[in-house]
Amino acid sequence: MAILEEEKEPGPRYLAEIVEVAREKNLTTIFVDKNFNPKSAEIIAEEIDGRVVPLDPLAEDYAANMRHVGQEIAESLKG
Repeated sequence: MAILEEEKEPGPRYLAEIVEVAREKNLTTIFVDKNFNPKSAEIIAEEIDGRVVPLDPLAEDYAANMRHVGQEIAESLKG
């Protein structure tokens, strides 16, 4: 579920909807592009007692970045 809509920060109603869905699905990890403001993701993570994981889609070392992304996704699936 995307937090940004058309590259705009979400309003309170949409944030509440995201929190509700995250709780229903027992989600605890919010992945964010490191180039965007993490404020909304941090608000959601706090509400669901989760964590924010910044990812770098433009990392210089592609292979190392893919390993990092895979490890973070695997960690998030442990629940």
